[in-house]
Amino acid sequence: MALVAGAGIVVQSGQAGAAEMCFVTSKHQLYCGNEAPVTLWKYIGSSSPQIKVDTLRTRQSTFTCWAKGKPHSGGNAIYYRAQGDDHGKYGFLAAVLVHTLTDPPSGLPKC
Repeated sequence: MALVAGAGIVVQSGQAGAAEMCFVTSKHQLYCGNEAPVTLWKYIGSSSPQIKVDTLRTRQSTFTCWAKGKPHSGGNAIYYRAQGDDHGKYGFLAAVLVHTLTDPPSGLPKC
């Protein structure tokens, strides 16, 4: 289900309960449910070293942008950028860990 709201596009998540919503805000940020806790990574390329920058512990988070990286278990190579909860550092997590219906959602900018 998608509808236009004052804050942006609202999309009901297909992976979680009916109460959880995903939407892109008027400031072009994605607010959506996610798995937690999850590691945020500095690099997402296939030849890049795995460097942990922080941990995302909240189950509803704000994502600032998306990027392509190495393929992951979600069947694509999309990653979202978020601010961690332990140290406030930004990093990436695989799209499979974010409860969107499409990756990336319309209106969220590329990093």
